[in-house]
Amino acid sequence: MVAVGACTVLALPASADPSPSDSPSSTPSPAPFQMAVSVAQDEVKAGRSATLIAVVSKADKDFSGAQVLLSTGASHVDLDPVSCLGGAPLSSSHGCDLKSVTSPTMIVRQSFTLAPGYVKKKTAVTVNVSLVQGGKVIAPGKGTVVFDPLPSPSPTPTSPKPTTPKPSKPGATAKPTTSKSPNTSGGGGSNNSGGGTNNTTSPSSTYTPPSTNGTFNGTNNPQVALPPISSNAPSPTVAAPDTSLASPQSTLRANTRPIAQEMSFQRVASTQIAWLAALLVACSLLLTQLRLGRRRPAPSGAAAAKRAKAGAHRRPRNGSFGK
Repeated sequence: MVAVGACTVLALPASADPSPSDSPSSTPSPAPFQMAVSVAQDEVKAGRSATLIAVVSKADKDFSGAQVLLSTGASHVDLDPVSCLGGAPLSSSHGCDLKSVTSPTMIVRQSFTLAPGYVKKKTAVTVNVSLVQGGKVIAPGKGTVVFDPLPSPSPTPTSPKPTTPKPSKPGATAKPTTSKSPNTSGGGGSNNSGGGTNNTTSPSSTYTPPSTNGTFNGTNNPQVALPPISSNAPSPTVAAPDTSLASPQSTLRANTRPIAQEMSFQRVASTQIAWLAALLVACSLLLTQLRLGRRRPAPSGAAAAKRAKAGAHRRPRNGSFGK
């Protein structure tokens, strides 16, 4: 009993002492920043808008002195104005200021495009995202989007040109071949006796009659069916040249319808004849008027005295008939 009591007395002061962990002077550590970067589409057509999304979170909602900076090293990339949900856009650089964020999470949205003229093949564009606090990068990130070139416009289908078939040359007409007959004439000799003449012809060479080939048999009927002759076969005869187009028709060739040149010549000739006839009639009428309208001037007194008596110029007649 004494031993148990002693142990109890020794144990009570040990349990009454406060532990060092329960001291009120210790402060909790701040919550860390977290950032996740993603893209809306990994691959878009050239000229279309691509979107990058950065989500920044902190459990204690203390974003004082924190900023999100955006940049890209690709040329000819157009960055649209940044969207800061809960924060404010930076005026000096491209990004967002997070000091006014009151929620544990804020979202940064960035859209960018690449003109089709700079996309000849698949081009990857990377946008860098940096979470900065007190001039120090806390959390880096990036998003990559591939821009595809636009398909080349298909050529306008053109209708093929109609091909005119070339006229085929007519088949050459086989010319009839003439075979030379063997010369059966020979030299002649004369034998004149008495008053008559006796001419005998001796062949200069022996004549060999034509022989049949091996396929001909004298016992068979020599009549052989000829192939049919089509009506479109060209005639072997040579057509006479058409002389109607070479020389113009004339009325001297018993042509009842003269050609236009002769008709025009006849019209001109008849017109000229009519004008000449009218001119002759006018000239004859003018001469007649001049002859009828011509008058002698009246004689003066002296001329009248000297004027001989009518009939004085005649030779007087002597005899019974004289005056």
